[in-house]
Amino acid sequence: MEWIDDKSRELLIEGSAGSGKTIFACYKAIFYALQNDMASVYVYRVTLPSLKRTSWKEIRELLYDLKIPYFENKSEGFIEFGNKSKLYFGALDSLSKVRSINADMIYIEQAEELKDPAFYEELLLRLGRGKASRKPGNYAQMLLVVQPESEEHWIYKKYHLYDDVGAHYNGFGEWVTAEQDLAYKKEHRKTAHFHYSENYYLPPETRANYDNLRNVDYDLWLRYSAGKWGKLSGVIYPNYDTVVLRDSFDFYTGGVDFGFNNPSCFLLCGWYDNECYVLDEVYERELLNRDFIQKTKDMLFEHHLLPESLDMVCCDKANPDDIEEFRQNDFAAEGGIKDVTAKINTVKQTKIHIHPKCVNTIKEIKGYKWKVDKDGVTLDEPVKFNDHAMDALGYAVYGVRGQLSPTRNIPDNNDRFKVMAL
Repeated sequence: MEWIDDKSRELLIEGSAGSGKTIFACYKAIFYALQNDMASVYVYRVTLPSLKRTSWKEIRELLYDLKIPYFENKSEGFIEFGNKSKLYFGALDSLSKVRSINADMIYIEQAEELKDPAFYEELLLRLGRGKASRKPGNYAQMLLVVQPESEEHWIYKKYHLYDDVGAHYNGFGEWVTAEQDLAYKKEHRKTAHFHYSENYYLPPETRANYDNLRNVDYDLWLRYSAGKWGKLSGVIYPNYDTVVLRDSFDFYTGGVDFGFNNPSCFLLCGWYDNECYVLDEVYERELLNRDFIQKTKDMLFEHHLLPESLDMVCCDKANPDDIEEFRQNDFAAEGGIKDVTAKINTVKQTKIHIHPKCVNTIKEIKGYKWKVDKDGVTLDEPVKFNDHAMDALGYAVYGVRGQLSPTRNIPDNNDRFKVMAL
């Protein structure tokens, strides 16, 4: 907690998975709001559903544990305290949504998901305009929480390379040299590195998994266990995109990977011209199957779909009881193929488009890579780590296009595609 009192204008919280970065940021946002009357604290993530599952949920639970009274307006998206300070929650999916705010603190969860630095620059312009930070002795802060990715990411370049440093005239018409600009940015832009070994609340089995990752794959260990920036080699699916411009499809299917301690994952896929569009996801830990089904139904409803609107739902067949419960809720659920190589080859032969709102699917596909042995030889086997959405994607795609799938698409006489009945 040494950074809890940091007053830097820009603060990056980076580091390993399981290191408590999010909890720290939630504490800092709460404490700022409680210590400064009439403070306006904005909490963002790229999509609202992912924000609700992470920071918003964590803040609510912390307030309950700390017995701090508050009022919450879920429809308007804010929490208010007795001192008139507010925490506002929102998605960074449109620049127009952030152009009218007056913020004292801005906290962006999983900021590596933010590919356009224009959001960051726009938010910086709004920072320090709130009532609390304009009082003498107070401060304004931009707080980013990230899981490091490639060194090509704009966040790495900004916080580690200071690539925006340059000579310029400041707001008072004074000439600032590049050296002066660098000195100023180093003073006001800080980076804190967190490590899972410092998180005493981390379950022992999770700690052991992060410890052992170095023996499984060094690149993944470097990113997830050491929390370092760097490019992954041997990524299995490099040729996907995150552009979904269509709103109508030939048919819909789903892919399911069951979990509890690990995330349960449902991917909604729209198909057009034999290309797969991953439109939405349910991705959450500690869900009973009935709750998983309900969240999936709620997600489908947002797309004006019902369970029976999906031509098929291909699932991990190791869970027959869970599959049967999906069937009882009107899903055309079937066990999917277990052959990992066959699923990977089929996905690689299919054009994949992933909607930007599917942040967990995108995060997994970036890190889904081939295993490398101790001699540096790449094996025809994926690393078994953070692959729940990838399993769901494999089930969904193989169900439609797999060579041995009983539901494989075949062309009819009109050169259109249809799904064979099971």
